[in-house]
Amino acid sequence: MKENKFRGKAVLSIEKLEELGIKHENGWIIGNFINSNKPLITGGILDISEEYLAPEFWVEVIPETVGQYIVKKDNLKREIFEDDIVEAYVFDSENKEKTIGKIGFNEGRGGYIFTPVKYESKNLYYPVFAIISCDVIGNIHDTPGLLKIGS
Repeated sequence: MKENKFRGKAVLSIEKLEELGIKHENGWIIGNFINSNKPLITGGILDISEEYLAPEFWVEVIPETVGQYIVKKDNLKREIFEDDIVEAYVFDSENKEKTIGKIGFNEGRGGYIFTPVKYESKNLYYPVFAIISCDVIGNIHDTPGLLKIGS
């Protein structure tokens, strides 16, 4: 079964996350996504009945930072999420060099794509399965300047 998980930047401070014992990476929470008036990332289910559901934790996240796991890992076995910036080799006879770009979802194609920064103005992208190898080097929310390096 495909792993469905999401990542989002917590509204809470890192200090508060630590105080509550919520696992995070620099304020980023990974888990299930509930898209409500306050978007939440939740942990696994601790208890459930006909009347209630009790997750391990729930954390409000900044809506525009929520991205889904693309079911692919980089060279260091780190999970890749939407909005990650990666340095990648792609399967393309024209492109023999490592290139920097971002991971996104293309609704028209119904799948995840890698958009090299140097081709973004030409609306050129690759399906993520064309990535031969890559390293996550940041994301568009915390390190947007990395996209300038790749142009």
